[in-house]
Amino acid sequence: MKKLCIGLLFFGLTSQVPAQVEEPVEDFYGVQLTEVNLKPINASYFDNVYDRNSPNDVKELQREVANYDIKESDVFDSQMESYDVLFKEKGGDKSRIIATFDKEGKILTSFERHNNIFLPSAVRNAIFKEYDGWTLAKTTYKVSYFQNKKVEKTYFARIEKDGRRKNLKIDAAGILH
Repeated sequence: MKKLCIGLLFFGLTSQVPAQVEEPVEDFYGVQLTEVNLKPINASYFDNVYDRNSPNDVKELQREVANYDIKESDVFDSQMESYDVLFKEKGGDKSRIIATFDKEGKILTSFERHNNIFLPSAVRNAIFKEYDGWTLAKTTYKVSYFQNKKVEKTYFARIEKDGRRKNLKIDAAGILH
């Protein structure tokens, strides 16, 4: 009974407290946001290389490449026909993308190499279905992009068992070659 009385007293006091009045963000900070373009500069590149099953660090680096504006670079010269730019994973050398940009800022080609990544489930399942009892020793994911051509996405895996090694080539759908 004592707990019930205390609970009712507490509930009665807290229900009397007025709710906080929400002020518009604009009034509080004194800033009004303008329209923002969230579409990458190289949306067609990103649409072609993006694979929802690839690891997040791969997708982040691809997004960085797609959003890169060569025209904002210190080395940009409108007289140059193309630029090669190397993108690396922050804090490591596990992933890298070499992209070639034209003078308009469009990506013409890119070559990606991502080492020791976590393989998508379709790829892992294909390996372990065919090679039961083997362990993954090394993985690599390569993506080759050429503007207006089909993108090539290939996984490479080194597997080991009882001192033996095998090198495998697997496509993004999980088909062993």
